Amino acid sequence: MSDSPSSHSSPRAAILERATSARLPWVALLGVLALFLGSCGGGGSDSVGLETKQFDLKEVNDSGFAGEVLLTTVGDNRTVIVVGLGRNGAAEGDFPVAIHDGTCAGLSGNEVIGLNPLRSGFLSQELSSSLKALGERDHALIVFQSEERSVYVACADLP
Repeated sequence: MSDSPSSHSSPRAAILERATSARLPWVALLGVLALFLGSCGGGGSDSVGLETKQFDLKEVNDSGFAGEVLLTTVGDNRTVIVVGLGRNGAAEGDFPVAIHDGTCAGLSGNEVIGLNPLRSGFLSQELSSSLKALGERDHALIVFQSEERSVYVACADLP
């Protein structure tokens, strides 16, 4: 399989391939888990309420960074978030990440959920919130350039 974007059947496949090639098997495992849970029962949910939603993580401020966000319900008021970010095939260093009120186009500035930083382009974390609760109002996942949190490099609307 080549590294060209056209060789991937989906953005999920691209993230899983990058995780595997970066020797991060735990990220690949979480991605596979999210894919499995999201495919149970069709339509992204199954009879026990498991659901996965996928969102595009889009470039901001000509950063060149883009990726994908997967949110998977794993129980009452619990969601696993998996984020993959890349720039020309790689994302080096740590990037602060948070979920804010509002949308990428009009952020209110209020951070509602602080997340662990992206490390080498990947993040996985369990949240104490359900997908339903996250969807009750507009939210945006923001990746910042540095701990100063003044410059965004990527953003995903989480409606």
